[in-house]
Amino acid sequence: MMPEQIFPMQPMEETRLEQISTLQSVEDHMLEQLCIHEGNTAHGEHTLEQRKDLRGKEQQRETSILSVSVPPLMNKNGDLISTDEEKAEVLNNFFASVFSGNCSPHPSRVNGQHVGDQGGKASPTVRKDQVRDHLKNLNISKSMGPEEMHPRVLRELADVVAKPLSMIFEKSWQSGEVPGDWKKGNIVPIFKKGRKDDPGNYRPVSLPSVPGKIMEQILLEAILEAKHMEDREWIRNWLDGRIQRAAVNGSMSRWRSVTSGVPHGSILVPVLFNIFINYIDSEVECTLNKFADDTKLSCAVDTPGWDVVQRDLDKLQKWACVNLMRLNKSKCRVLYLGQGNSRFQYRLGDDVIESSPVEKDLGVLMDEKLDMSQQCALAAQKASRILGCIKRSVASRSREVILPLCSALVRPHLEYCIQLCSPHHKNHRIRESYRLEKTFKIIESNRKPNTAKTTTTPCP
Repeated sequence: MMPEQIFPMQPMEETRLEQISTLQSVEDHMLEQLCIHEGNTAHGEHTLEQRKDLRGKEQQRETSILSVSVPPLMNKNGDLISTDEEKAEVLNNFFASVFSGNCSPHPSRVNGQHVGDQGGKASPTVRKDQVRDHLKNLNISKSMGPEEMHPRVLRELADVVAKPLSMIFEKSWQSGEVPGDWKKGNIVPIFKKGRKDDPGNYRPVSLPSVPGKIMEQILLEAILEAKHMEDREWIRNWLDGRIQRAAVNGSMSRWRSVTSGVPHGSILVPVLFNIFINYIDSEVECTLNKFADDTKLSCAVDTPGWDVVQRDLDKLQKWACVNLMRLNKSKCRVLYLGQGNSRFQYRLGDDVIESSPVEKDLGVLMDEKLDMSQQCALAAQKASRILGCIKRSVASRSREVILPLCSALVRPHLEYCIQLCSPHHKNHRIRESYRLEKTFKIIESNRKPNTAKTTTTPCP
C-alpha cells in the first residue's frame, strides 16, 4: 500500500507535494529557494549556476559510488564473464544463494505483544521537530537509495518535508506496515580478500532508502530508551518481502527476494544481530568470545577433558541448524597452544576442522608458540610500504610535512595492539628503528645541498 493511500493529507500539502513530486523538480525548487535567499537577482542568478554545477558534481559522485569496478568473475560453470550486466547478475545470485527460505521452528525467547495490544500504553508518535532534526543531520556524502532521492535534497528541504514524513512515519509505526520502497536496496559489492574472480570473496553492502533509514533511527531511539519495545510488528514487516539488486559500473541486475537475514548497512542491523546471537553461548561450557560474526571457542583441556570442547562444538552446530544458519567451515581453524599439546582432532558436524600454525585475530597474527615475530614483521612491512608511498607521492621533504604524515599514516600500524605484541626481541627493535631511520633520511635529503658536478662542453 502506497503512503499516499494510507495517510490523508490536507489539500495544501497535496498541492505542495505535487509540485515537488519528482527528483528533478525537487532539486530545481531547492535551487530557486537558495537563490531567492541571496536577496539579489543578479547574484541569485550567479548562485543558481553555481548550485547547478554543484548538483552535477553530486550526481557524478553518486554515479561513481554505484560504478564500482569489478574484475571478470567466475560463474557456476567455471567460465569467466566480463560484461557488467552478467557480473551484476552473478553477484546478486550468489548473495541470494546464502539465504534460507524457511522460518525457524525454534520458539522465540523474546516475549512480545502485537502492535495493537500494548497494555494500555499510548500509541507511538513521531514529532515534526524530531524528523526535521534527523533531516538536517543527514550526511550529504552518503549514497541515495533506490528511490533516487539525494540526502542533500532532503536536508535542504527539511522544513518542507518534515511534517508529511512525520505523518508517514507515525502511521507506519502504528499500523506496523512498511512502504514497499523502504524494502528495496541497491547492493554494492566490496572486495574482501582472496581471488578476485570468486563471487564469494565480495561483501554485499546495501544502499537502502534514505527516508527508511530515518525511520529506523527513530525506532532505534525508542528501543534504546525502553519505549514501545513490544512493538515487533513493524520490524517483522520490515524484514518481510525485501528485494535487492546488485550494481556494477552503473549496470543493475534483476531484483531478487531477500528471504533471510538483515540488509548490511541499515541502522537496525547491529541491534537485531546482537539480539539474534545473544543466546548462542547459553549452554556452552568453554569460553566463548564473540566479535560481530566471528566466534572463538577456547578452553584448557587435558586428555579426560577433550570431550568438553567437542560437546560445545556440537552445541554450536545444533544452534546453527535450529536457527537455519550455516557455519562457514572453510574458515574454521584449530590453533593448538603450548608444548606437548595432544592435538586432538575436532569435528564440526561431519567435517574435521583443520589446524593452523598461525591465525589472525582482530588484525593480530597469533601463532601456536604465542610468538609475536610474524606480527612485528607484518607491521613493519605495512609501515615500510606506506613510507615508500609518502616518499614517492609527496614532493616536499620538510620536517613540517613529513613528520605529520608519518604520525598519521605510518605510526598507527607500528603501534596497533602494541600492548600485546610489545617488541622485546632485539631483531624486533631493529626493524622499528629502521623505519624511523628511513623517515629521518627522507627529511635529511631535503637539507643536503646539490653537490653534483656540472661539466661544460665548448661549442665547436
